Amino acid sequence: MICLSPLTKIIGVMLREISHYNIHKLLGVVTSHYRVPGSDDMVNVGVKLSDWLRDQGIEVRVTYFEVDGEIEYLGFKTPIAWNPIRGSIEITKPKSVELHRFSKSPTTIMTYSPSGLVEAEVVYVGPGNSRKYFESKNVNEKVVLAYGTPWISYRLAAEYGAAGFMYFSRRTRVDHGVPYASTALRRKDLEKCKIPAVSISRSSAERIINLIDKGHRVVVKIDVETRVGGVARVPIVEAYIEGSGNPEHEILLTAHLCHPAPSANDNASGVAAVAEGIRALNTLINSGKLPRPRLSIRAIWTAEYLGYLAYVHKVGADNLRDRVVHVVNLDMVGGSDIKTGSTLTLYRPPIPNISPTTYAIERGFEIVTRDSEGLVGSLKVMRSDISPYAPGSDHDIFNALRIPSVMIITWPDRYYHTDLDRIENLDLDVIAKCAALSISSAICDYSVDKLGLYFSKIFMDLMHRLGTEFVDIRHRVVSEVMRKSISECSLRYKDLSTDRVIESIKVIGDLMGMDIERDVDLDELVRELGLAKYRDVMNRKIRTKYDVIYTTLSVYEKLPISDRDHLPEIIDELGFKLGSLPVLLKLADGGSVEQFVKMFIAEYGKESVDKLPQYLEYLVKANLIELV
Repeated sequence: MICLSPLTKIIGVMLREISHYNIHKLLGVVTSHYRVPGSDDMVNVGVKLSDWLRDQGIEVRVTYFEVDGEIEYLGFKTPIAWNPIRGSIEITKPKSVELHRFSKSPTTIMTYSPSGLVEAEVVYVGPGNSRKYFESKNVNEKVVLAYGTPWISYRLAAEYGAAGFMYFSRRTRVDHGVPYASTALRRKDLEKCKIPAVSISRSSAERIINLIDKGHRVVVKIDVETRVGGVARVPIVEAYIEGSGNPEHEILLTAHLCHPAPSANDNASGVAAVAEGIRALNTLINSGKLPRPRLSIRAIWTAEYLGYLAYVHKVGADNLRDRVVHVVNLDMVGGSDIKTGSTLTLYRPPIPNISPTTYAIERGFEIVTRDSEGLVGSLKVMRSDISPYAPGSDHDIFNALRIPSVMIITWPDRYYHTDLDRIENLDLDVIAKCAALSISSAICDYSVDKLGLYFSKIFMDLMHRLGTEFVDIRHRVVSEVMRKSISECSLRYKDLSTDRVIESIKVIGDLMGMDIERDVDLDELVRELGLAKYRDVMNRKIRTKYDVIYTTLSVYEKLPISDRDHLPEIIDELGFKLGSLPVLLKLADGGSVEQFVKMFIAEYGKESVDKLPQYLEYLVKANLIELV
């Protein structure tokens, strides 16, 4: 007879209640709306979601915040009020071919594009994200084709007098998918950026480029109609289940509600998982099959980043820090290893934000993904991974506020940010398990004494990722950051025995021939990383001047024009790690650049670390941080 843990039992009960029918119905509702912040459908989908939750007997509250391209929430400027109406792109010369139409591919119109009808010759400028790509080309009154950071390339095309703009992505995993891209226009941009902007598939772009390479003059016709201007509302939908023991403290579940239609995995899947999970829990509590959780559970659906910053602005950061114990962010939780090529992944918080509830969700994750005996549902063993912190979604905001936050995601997804992100590519079983996981880990209590074992597990995982055959500076930096995080954690959790935890990690270090109690000194750090010329900078203290996080767009806009052309190179060099920097800088606020660099290495290793000092210089010029 198999003895099930309390968490296994809870997950099993949840999975028996969770309805695939409800999940599919919710997916249909969400994906049928073009839900971009500032659009009418963003409001409409919020109404539909809140009505469904009320029909299920859930306590729901809907509030709104305004966007107009000028209003800011915690330094984050809102987009313009904007609605797409119609759009198309076709080649008219040398031979007439329709490429894409908004009614078939809703990602054809770049979000926040102005209206425009233009028929003109195409000029291919490569990435087009720097002036050097335009200086040798005549794009005046022509249509620019580019693949670089779209909102940069678009602005430069408008600056150089182009009549229209086409974007394609070289990173999409399917060459026939039309990418989701944005102009990211704000109100102040509308005077200078008036040209229509469309996205085309990589296969369409290659057709055009091949024709140009063969000496053909390629002419395209872009026809875009949008409605721009005024003030729009964006919903914040909240569902709430009150706790029985400490109701003033809560677990927060987040799933962003936005993106163009259909965007099924990103993020109709997360919206449906949280909604059906809340519904299932409420039903089980009312029927007596599950007890009311000790902590309250709050779910919030709104616009990615923007909506959660508006929420923080409304309720207050200090209020959230006092109230919220942990955040579970569900973003793209419906991909499968077969259809989308995805791995179900749990991303931990940054090391300084590790907590007992992080341990609880990791245990639940292991149960639902390695259920080879069918204890909680199907016998399916899912391809899965538990990884160090990665940025890119709403957990970033709460981690920057020092609230422990994890992200559950199916990644990568071959249809990510294209018009092919559709319901038929999703796995409802994966969504159901993510729903059960997020709710169950919020219900099941884990005591602080488990945290010591958990730190040891994380330390071992990080060592294995770095390799255990030989020890270098990366291993020692990880041990230093871990040790300091354990000490900080003991201040929050009085029952945590720091000495015992350090001793368990020290045993692992001894087996590897590493003294974990010896810090990496500054001279060794700069020598090993090739940062000798930045030694003085490493001693300086970081003071952040932004509220919670900043965007790359805000860095670009605040930089002197002479520095903007160099930013895309750093964007490409740092890759996905770029998004972690606003969070890590907040966690290092008041500490030295050396501490920040070590925190970065502990999460991501040495790759790209030589770009950090230069990037910090840009942040200083953009008035987002100061080094003192």
